[in-house]
Amino acid sequence: MTIHAPVRPAAADPLTAARAAKELAEVRLLREALRACEAGRSQVAIADVLGVSQAAVSKMLVRARLAPEVAGDTPWEVVLRYAAGELSHEEMIEVLTAWPWTHDRFLDAGSVWPERYVRGSWQDLVRSVDDGYLSGEDYALLFERTA
Repeated sequence: MTIHAPVRPAAADPLTAARAAKELAEVRLLREALRACEAGRSQVAIADVLGVSQAAVSKMLVRARLAPEVAGDTPWEVVLRYAAGELSHEEMIEVLTAWPWTHDRFLDAGSVWPERYVRGSWQDLVRSVDDGYLSGEDYALLFERTA
């Protein structure tokens, strides 16, 4: 099968590329702030480097601990890197085709409580299409290759 690279969302709309770069920078900032804290750096020291208050750092760390994309690479981050122009279309497709996809699930089969729900990694692609970072054609291609 030949891959026909569609017009990337970033090229079609520079504003979309800028938004993706902003979201990617936020993920990276949260990740690095969390790493610094876990390495023993104080919130005050982190705040000084970032030019924000200690209270802002405290809030960032709470968000960092709750956001799955901060823990490590995710399909969401791969698509953001593509939309921001850091990855080519071919690189994005290659990385996502090889991704170890997970499905949504409840931790307890009989539970319907939200805290028992774990979002699967495939939802990152759904979110990427909804946010205009990934085309429907790319979604279909990835679905075909990984199903």
